[in-house]
Amino acid sequence: MMAPLSKWGRPLFVWLAAALLAISGLGLWQSVLAAGEQSSSDIAYAHRGAFGYDVYVEPGILYSEEFELPDDEVADENDKPATARIDSTDEPPMVLFRDIMEELLLSFTYEFECGEPAVVESSDVVVTIVAENPGLWHKEMWRWEETHTGEEFRVDFPFEIDTLEADVDEIEEEIGIARLPKDFIVTAIVHTAGETRDGDTIEVEFTHTLRAILDDKKLELEGELERTTGGGSDDDVSWTCSGRFDYEAQLEYNALYESIVLRTESLPTAEVEPTIEPVEPKVVVRLPPGATYFPSLVDTIEARFSYVLECDRPVTVESETVRITAVLAKADTWSKELLLMPETRKSGPFTLSFPIDIHYFDEVVGAIEEQIEDRGGSYSIEIRAEVETMVETREGTIDDIYAQTLQGTREGNTLTFQKELSGSQEGVIEVEVESANPGPGRWKILSIAGVCVGGLALAFLGVVRVRSSRRDAVAATVPHLISRNLVVARRLAVVVVAEDQVKRFRVPGHPNVGAVAVAVGPGGGGGRHQPFLGPVLKFAVDGHRFGRLGRRPFA
Repeated sequence: MMAPLSKWGRPLFVWLAAALLAISGLGLWQSVLAAGEQSSSDIAYAHRGAFGYDVYVEPGILYSEEFELPDDEVADENDKPATARIDSTDEPPMVLFRDIMEELLLSFTYEFECGEPAVVESSDVVVTIVAENPGLWHKEMWRWEETHTGEEFRVDFPFEIDTLEADVDEIEEEIGIARLPKDFIVTAIVHTAGETRDGDTIEVEFTHTLRAILDDKKLELEGELERTTGGGSDDDVSWTCSGRFDYEAQLEYNALYESIVLRTESLPTAEVEPTIEPVEPKVVVRLPPGATYFPSLVDTIEARFSYVLECDRPVTVESETVRITAVLAKADTWSKELLLMPETRKSGPFTLSFPIDIHYFDEVVGAIEEQIEDRGGSYSIEIRAEVETMVETREGTIDDIYAQTLQGTREGNTLTFQKELSGSQEGVIEVEVESANPGPGRWKILSIAGVCVGGLALAFLGVVRVRSSRRDAVAATVPHLISRNLVVARRLAVVVVAEDQVKRFRVPGHPNVGAVAVAVGPGGGGGRHQPFLGPVLKFAVDGHRFGRLGRRPFA
């Protein structure tokens, strides 16, 4: 049996239990509040973009160090070349007649030469056939993509006249605008990558186009079959690229050519090696950005766009979608958008190369002016790069669009571009950051345990208090019993009471005796019974638990 609490023990126990409960409750409340705290944070970022371009021109007198003036003397009529009759031994014509043609095959041959010993790691070639109505629409009808190694290769592909014509007829029927003849543009783009013996990197892009004009009776090829460009790198490594289109037409036997095959190159024979005349490379000069250019001398314009996103937070995922277009416009009268590069996905900083075909721009503008009957004057060129950026950080996500333009003007016989090629755009996003939540950690668990222990302790003290109050109510009758049934034995006061009035109490004047309990057995009639004196043990009186009698006789 637990000993009764002393006079000062019970209040001290109550205060300790209450303090434990209060401290534990406060800790639990603080842990719950900390779980829902949020704070705001700013993520700063900046888009950085830059255009660049190189203009390659024919040197002529303007850009040549050594040149010869043209002879002003009138040439003698006897010096004029005689008109040759086309036969099977002459160079095949650039006009093919559909009624006698059964099949047409095209080929593209590419050769790369470097001024220093070099190894060509790869040459990626893309050949496309695009149908168009100049100034109105254009659509890619066919595409070939191949990768080659080495300094030269050849790609063969069919030019299916009937299929291409049927596809164009379907488009014209849908839009309600038909046109004869029908225009097709055959384009070959080669990207060559290599390395010289000294470790210098080679990155070259070559483009060659051939136009095919088709009507009911003939197919006419326009443009140079062969094109050669040269250039150099920043490390003074010179290079030359050559590309050539050839065709082979299968014909019905005819009186015009007296042949069933027409080729742009001689048929190979087993006995005689084909004679290849040396072709002088086409010399071009690279002009820096910011100059005034003359389109009549321009060979190609190779442009590029570079982009990078700067962020003040560590980036976990970054992706960009870039699209490059050209907008041709004349004052406030009209504008036309042309696609220079379709949507391309990149990850991280990048640089994209693309051509600016000023001669094609002139053709488009000329066709538009012819249709609206507003000829002449200057027009503007806006090269626009649009980048959609998606960046993920640990604090939040950046989803933004960056656009940068390169302005140019085509006026008279000149072409100019703006001087400033770089651009930037800064931004800030505000995100809500949730404070770190320790979860059911050590302190939270201790707070919960403290609340439980403190609550149980106070509950126990409450029960003890109630039981003591009930015993005190019974003890109030003790003075009356003592005055009526006092018995003195061995100088100890003993109370003799009925069985249902057994009570423990201390004998006055004998603090060392301890608790005394006396009971009389059944029988009544005032008969005396043997009283007992001993330590108080547990027993019940009137439904209350007090103790039981000791087994040692009192008298």
